Amino acid sequence: MSFKNIEDFSRKILSIRCISFDCEGILTLNARQYRPPFNTVPMSDSDSNALKRLIASGFFTIAVITRSKSPSLKIFLQTLGVDYLYTGMSNKMIAYEELKYILQLTDKECCHMGDGDPDLPLLQKAGLAITVPHAPKSLQECADYCTTAQGGWGAVKETVDLILNTYKKGQLE
Repeated sequence: MSFKNIEDFSRKILSIRCISFDCEGILTLNARQYRPPFNTVPMSDSDSNALKRLIASGFFTIAVITRSKSPSLKIFLQTLGVDYLYTGMSNKMIAYEELKYILQLTDKECCHMGDGDPDLPLLQKAGLAITVPHAPKSLQECADYCTTAQGGWGAVKETVDLILNTYKKGQLE
């Protein structure tokens, strides 16, 4: 795990009301196929179960902002119960700003987890920025946290565990 400042990080988590995720390279492997025949499921079981726990917690609104236009990916994320899906977004900032407007949130109340250059503006603007080890150095430098697990292989679970544990601990204090 890589923290820049644990106290600041915990404070940021307690301010979060919405968490948005990139899809390819975060929720899934870049190489996974969303078209028949499915050789693998879109997400690892650990990440999928973690996302379900995050949704079930009721603490946060969950969004996915992705450049992918895959209909099967959209169906999969809807069955998980993701609140907002923005697919086919070449400019992810449009979706981010719309989400803030709909939910009446500030940047401080938003978290984004991404791994590619299209995610950089969101990571720079969000109150909490999270990335993965395979992300470009520019993303890692602006992120508040970089997971030890790779995207598609437990990065979402690691993030969800950290956020929920910190959030629950903060609620008890």
